[in-house]
Amino acid sequence: DHGKNCSSIVSECKFDPDVWHKCPISCAKYLEPTRAHRFHKIEDPEKFYALSALDSKGKTVNFENFNGYVTMIALVPTLPGMTQYYYDMLEHLNSVYPYTIEILFVPIGNGDFEVSEHVHSRILMLEHDSKSVLSYFRPMERKECVSCFIVSVNGDSLNALYSPSYHQLQEFVTMTLHGLDKPTPEF
Repeated sequence: DHGKNCSSIVSECKFDPDVWHKCPISCAKYLEPTRAHRFHKIEDPEKFYALSALDSKGKTVNFENFNGYVTMIALVPTLPGMTQYYYDMLEHLNSVYPYTIEILFVPIGNGDFEVSEHVHSRILMLEHDSKSVLSYFRPMERKECVSCFIVSVNGDSLNALYSPSYHQLQEFVTMTLHGLDKPTPEF
């Protein structure tokens, strides 16, 4: 945290973007009560790989291109500060695993948002409220928190993480890369 008195202003994380920038650790911890994990078996991986969506520049993104890669889809509410915070976190995660993970970032909700995309970013920013992606993941999504879905290399399973910390994302990406992404106890 960079700000003073983060513990006294942490309840403003959802409304004030400055709080997220000054107190990112405190804001992330504030969301911990909503943190959870669920394992899902994907019965028909072809349905996942048949998805397509438009990126933020209007170009079509075909999910069939992600076959053979660990793929993370992050549904991030457009709450002030939270959207940029998670984008930066995922950008860093992508730099740790530059050739083995594909990250798709989907801003969702009615809030105004502006994400400063990094110049050489490998994260794919999909269009706001991307319909095909949301229809696939909506049954597993949790409202009002970040929902990250880490899909296995062959598309047969995924781990859903809700309000994840950087450490949790890194841990699940590593497990998925090593084929250890089978059901795990709740944390």
